[in-house]
Amino acid sequence: GEPKGQEGQALKWVTKAELRELPMPPADAPLLPAVLDWM
Repeated sequence: GEPKGQEGQALKWVTKAELRELPMPPADAPLLPAVLDWM
């Protein structure tokens, strides 16, 4: 299937470098190193 936001939010594929620059809620920031390692 095709990925889609379940609540109407936009989806976008990004590189690791782009992911570091995206705004995110403070509660999500601690997850960033693990996500980047997984990528």
